[in-house]
Amino acid sequence: MAALLRKRDLLTARDVLGFYYTGETLSADMGDYFILRFGQPRHLAALALLSNLDEADRPILDVACGCGHLDHYLTCRPHPFRVIGVDLNYYHVWLARHWVAPRGHYICCNVADGLPFRPNSMSATIVSDAYHYFPKRAHFNREVERIAPGCIKILTRVGNRAVRPNEGAELSFREYLAELGGANIRTFSECRLVRDYLARRDPFGSEPESESALEGSKWLAFVTNRPTKPIAVPARGALWPHAVGHVGLNPIYAKSVVEGETRLWFKFPRPWYAYENHQMLEYHARLATISATDIQMLQSGSWNSTLGELLDQFVLIGLPDRF
Repeated sequence: MAALLRKRDLLTARDVLGFYYTGETLSADMGDYFILRFGQPRHLAALALLSNLDEADRPILDVACGCGHLDHYLTCRPHPFRVIGVDLNYYHVWLARHWVAPRGHYICCNVADGLPFRPNSMSATIVSDAYHYFPKRAHFNREVERIAPGCIKILTRVGNRAVRPNEGAELSFREYLAELGGANIRTFSECRLVRDYLARRDPFGSEPESESALEGSKWLAFVTNRPTKPIAVPARGALWPHAVGHVGLNPIYAKSVVEGETRLWFKFPRPWYAYENHQMLEYHARLATISATDIQMLQSGSWNSTLGELLDQFVLIGLPDRF
């Protein structure tokens, strides 16, 4: 670790994650989860809801922020937000602060003990891929209402106990509704949010999914206290949320260079990752080729229609500068 710290200014986020998630004590599957998260269904589902948040004069709180993937989007989008991320894992918030989303502010704390903020200090709260792990969720929800009373709360990638495997303290769809309380709740399946994202549709603009469909969905999302005013959905051709940052090659692609061309093929890193993220096959190109000229254009920040098509196919993706 000392050697790593001495040269950290020369390292990328992937270098640091590769160091942390190797060996016998930490799972390499978790390294895949963080390194490849920017193209995962769970990330697109969150972007579908976050991309049209109203601007506010108070920060957004990202609870269980992990390494800051959503904070990267929120702080680097054309109209950026102030973001505070909290997480129990100090290593993750350290990586978020120095590599993934350095414009955010971070606190290492246990949300089960309460949220270390003043009343009415936040404009919105988001929790992605963590809510079903939380102990004392009733206490957590009261804390959110204290620091962001009546403000929008977004919970994504919430596990459904009715669909195995289970991995936390999941509830059923109806039990979550009872736990969250209130009438102003909208629920989505993750698959539906991904489809809405890819079609550039406002998730709130179409008919709600049936309760039977939601009861049978493995991953759910809940939005409470959403404003009722219409949302301006980005037009086709506008900047994709997944393009925010430094556009580069999606790290899920293996590559080789043949006669000046970069040839890419989609490759799941491990069986568990393929099981958890199989929906990626629906929107990632399986094979792609990029010419040396297009690579030079990409590196110089120039753009053309070919690179735009590769962005639509997730061969290219927006990444932090030091990722």
